[in-house]
Amino acid sequence: MKMEKPRAYSYIRISSKGQLQGSGISRQIDQARAYATEHNLDLDETLQDIGKSGFHGEHVKSGALGSFLNLIRNGQIPESSYLLVESFDRLSRENVLTASSQFTDILKAGIYVVTLSDGAVYHRDKDYTQLIISLTYMSRANNESAEKSKRIKAAIKKRKTETAAGKPRYNHHLVGWIDQNPVPGSKEYKFKLNDKARSVQKIFELADQGIGAHTIARLLNDENYPVLRDSTNRTMRWKDASVWGVIKNEIVIGTHQVFDTVEGKKVPIGSPIENYYPAAVDAELFWRVQRKRLAKSTKETGAKGRRFSNLFARSTACTHCRQPLRFSRGGTSNKPLFYLSCSDKITNSKSTCPRQFYRYEVLESAVLACLPDFHHAALDLHSANRLSKTSIEREIDSRKAAIEKHETERKNTLSMAPMLESIEDRQAIADQANQLRGKIEENRSIISRLENESRELSSDGKHFSDLIENIFIERKNWETCSDDNKVFQSRARVSEMLSQYISLVQIDFSELEATVWIAGFTKAYRFDRKGKLIGSVNLVDAFRNLGRRPFAIKNSDGTVKMVKPNRDITPTFNRERFVSILREMGLSAQKIDLAIEANKKLVEAAERQDHRFYTSFTARRLQPVRSR
Repeated sequence: MKMEKPRAYSYIRISSKGQLQGSGISRQIDQARAYATEHNLDLDETLQDIGKSGFHGEHVKSGALGSFLNLIRNGQIPESSYLLVESFDRLSRENVLTASSQFTDILKAGIYVVTLSDGAVYHRDKDYTQLIISLTYMSRANNESAEKSKRIKAAIKKRKTETAAGKPRYNHHLVGWIDQNPVPGSKEYKFKLNDKARSVQKIFELADQGIGAHTIARLLNDENYPVLRDSTNRTMRWKDASVWGVIKNEIVIGTHQVFDTVEGKKVPIGSPIENYYPAAVDAELFWRVQRKRLAKSTKETGAKGRRFSNLFARSTACTHCRQPLRFSRGGTSNKPLFYLSCSDKITNSKSTCPRQFYRYEVLESAVLACLPDFHHAALDLHSANRLSKTSIEREIDSRKAAIEKHETERKNTLSMAPMLESIEDRQAIADQANQLRGKIEENRSIISRLENESRELSSDGKHFSDLIENIFIERKNWETCSDDNKVFQSRARVSEMLSQYISLVQIDFSELEATVWIAGFTKAYRFDRKGKLIGSVNLVDAFRNLGRRPFAIKNSDGTVKMVKPNRDITPTFNRERFVSILREMGLSAQKIDLAIEANKKLVEAAERQDHRFYTSFTARRLQPVRSR
C-alpha cells in the first residue's frame, strides 16, 4: 500500500504590492519547493498574503494566514502537516505576546513549523529551548518593524507638517493635470499645469451648463480630450467616475488638504491650504458648480439625446398628479416627432391621469417666442427682490464676520485632533471641521451673489438683456450645424439660461394646455395644443392694494403733478388670493410654498406695509398690471 506524502503549506508574505517587481516571492517559493522535494512532502503553494502588513496584523485579520489559523482551530489541517516560512518575520512582526500566541496555537495542533532561512524545525514534541529562541526571533522582527515604522512615520509627519505650513513638497498621489519638478538645491518642488488641465477646464465649462457626468465623459472622448491616467483607468477613456472625481476635487482651484491615516481612514490635518497648487479653474466657477451639483432638488431623468432634445428637463410636472413629464420620440427616422406625457401614467397602472401627449416642438417654439415678455416679467421680479446698496453692504459685512468666526472655530477644532487617540473621536472632529468648512463656503457664495447683485443695481437689467441676446445667437446655429456635440452644448447653455426665467412647466393633459411659470412663480402663461397663447395671470396682483391709487393732475399752466393719496395707499398682501390663484393654476401645496418662498421679500414687505419698498417695486407702473 502506497504511503501518502505529508502535506506541506508554504506561506509567502510581502508587505507591499510594489515588492511584486522584486524577487521576494520567487525566492520564497524556490526555497519551499527545494525543502519539499528534499523531504518528500506534498507542497501546497496557495497560502500567500500580498500587500499585507505583518506589523499591523493585516495578514491575520483579513489575510490568508488568518484563514489558515481558523482551519487549524477547526481541525481541518491534519497533524504532522508542515508550515514552511522563509523566516519568523514572514509569519509575524506583531508584538511578542501576540506572535507567540499564534505560533503556539500552530504547534499545539501538531503541525511542524520550518524556517527555511536556517532550516530550523519547530514542533510541540521538540526541545522547548527552541521556543525560547523563537521568542528572540519574534522580538527582533517586531523591533525591526517598529523602528522602521517609527522612522517612516517621522519622515511622513515632517513632510506633512512642512506641507501644512505651505512649503511645496513632493506629492506621491498628485493629480494628473499638475506636474511637479524639484527645485535645484532645495527640498521644495515647483508645480505647474500641463496639457491635461484643459480637460479639467472643459469639464467645469460643461458642468456649469448643467450637463451631467455621463454626457461630459462622452463629449470628452468624442473630442479627444487628454485622459487622466490612474490605476483604475487602463482603457484611457473618460468615464463617469473620473469626471466626478475632477468635479469634486478642490485641487482644481489650487487648494491642498493634508491628511493623516488612522486605522485605514483619512483624517484631515490642519486647515486646507489655498493657492498651494496652480488653479485650473477659478474659485467662483468651482463653487458655482458645487452648488448646482448639491442643490438639485428636481432630478433630471432620462437621456437627453445627441442634441440635448428637452430644454425644459429641469422642472416639468403634470397638472393632475404633479409628477415629472416624460420626454419621448415618435414619427419616422426622417421626420422625428417629440412628445411630453405624464410619467406616472406610463409607469403606474393605477394612474388616473389622461393618456395624452403634448407636442414638444410646439411648446419649445411657443416659449422661445414669448421670451421678450418673460424678460419684462423677470425685470419686475429683479427690481422687486433686490435690496438697497446699503443693505447689501451691511449683509456682506455680516457674512464676512461669520466667515471669520467659523474659520476660528474650525482652526480650534482641528487643533484638538492630535490629542485624541480614538479613531471615532478623530473622525467626529473631522466631520465637525467639514461642517464648518461648508458654512464658510456657503457664506462665501452668498457674498459673491450679493456682490453681483450690487453691481447689477446700476445695470438696469443688463443681465437679462444679455440672456435674451445670447439665446437668440445660440438658436441661429441649431438648424445649420451638423456637429451634434456642438448643438448639444449650445442647447445645454440655452437650457441653463432658460432656467433663470422659467420656474415650472406644467401640462394639463385633459385640456392639452401648457402652463409656463416664470420669474419665481410671479407670472404664468397658458398655451393651447397648437402653441397659441390663450391667457396669462400676474400674481403680483395679489400684492396690490385694491383701493385708491396714485393719479396725475394737469395744471392750468400745462404742468403735470403726481398725487399720492394719504389713505389706503399702503400695500396689503392678500395671501388667500395669492394661494387661490396658484390653486386655480393647478399647483400642489409644495409648489405653493415654493412660490411664497420665491417671493419672500415682496411678501414680507407687503405684510409689514413697507411703503418705501413697495413704491420702489411699482415705480414703473402708474396703472395696475392687467393680464394680456
